[in-house]
Amino acid sequence: MNKYYEWSQKDESFIEVKKPKEKEIQNVLYYTANSTHYDKIVQFEKCSYQTEGHIFLGDFDEEKFRVHLFRNRIEDIENYKLLIAEHKEEIVGRIDLTWMYDVDKESSIGFINWIYVLKPYRNMAAGKGLIDFCKSELRKMNINTVKLLVGKGNLAALEFYKNSGFNLNSNMTVCELDF
Repeated sequence: MNKYYEWSQKDESFIEVKKPKEKEIQNVLYYTANSTHYDKIVQFEKCSYQTEGHIFLGDFDEEKFRVHLFRNRIEDIENYKLLIAEHKEEIVGRIDLTWMYDVDKESSIGFINWIYVLKPYRNMAAGKGLIDFCKSELRKMNINTVKLLVGKGNLAALEFYKNSGFNLNSNMTVCELDF
């Protein structure tokens, strides 16, 4: 039986809880966003901050987000796609997807830079649908590998990725340099 974790603000960590009964939402649309979807994307981000502010640092600044979002048309950003899960005309999940050439593999690989499903839509197959859509989009570009980074302490995400078929590499070290 798979484990299920939720974030406990009280404990400031993930705790194992009884997995809610799964119910799959119907009629979810999966698509690649473009600049016509900006208002829906803003509403999704606003809702993300409202439902799980502890994940995001600070308050949602809609004006700042819109300025950031409108700097470039999404469809014009090289090697980038914003993949969307939409239910009843509301964005309920997203993946930020990039890709690049990997010299070791002698082919391109995809990177999931961000995946997020609104809390009320978790455990309803929207995340799995996003992963499946992501793989489909990568296959169209003849890319057969996707990677992502996840914190070792993010037990809920680790379990989700494991259940989605990802191989978890416990030896992964991320080096970062701010200058």
